[in-house]
Amino acid sequence: MRTKILKWMLGVTVGMVFGFGVWEIGGSADVAKVPARRDTLGWAPSVYYAESVADCSLEKAWKLMLDYEAWNPTFVGAKVIPVRGKPRTEGEVVLIQKALKDVHGQPLSEFYAETVKVVPQRHIVWYTYPKEGESRRNFVDFGLSEVSSGVKFSIYYYAQNQLSGELLIKQRKESEVLMHSVAMAFKNHCEEKK
Repeated sequence: MRTKILKWMLGVTVGMVFGFGVWEIGGSADVAKVPARRDTLGWAPSVYYAESVADCSLEKAWKLMLDYEAWNPTFVGAKVIPVRGKPRTEGEVVLIQKALKDVHGQPLSEFYAETVKVVPQRHIVWYTYPKEGESRRNFVDFGLSEVSSGVKFSIYYYAQNQLSGELLIKQRKESEVLMHSVAMAFKNHCEEKK
């Protein structure tokens, strides 16, 4: 009896995480039979992390971080169009136009960046998604924390895209390099603005 209850609880938990009930997986809690969300919808998850330490104050780093167009190399040549909300606050949405190509060499759609969370002097979190199509859905969390040698700038990037195989590997390698270049660009910008 105890085993049946535990299996049922596991099934309910898996159902909550993956978005279906136990009855949809045959009343069984056999996790091996649970279809993976990315298999059903074709989404491939990726996670990236990068950080740098800048010799500056937290207050200065926060002001500079909010002015992302000035230091973030991915915004060089980009046009950022306000859509709604107060700039640099929760609820702000901007449309970003830039000539970028995907791993297929095709032009990427313009995309939106919605500010979904702001913790003053600590974090700003964006949700990014294309203006057209369903090619990607991403969250990026830019964070700051004081350390003995200044301020640590962190990027946590959670991506979902519809790639697989060699293209997914290529995308992940390119994104990893990009995240590290963004972290170093922030450090350099902070230290240049002393």
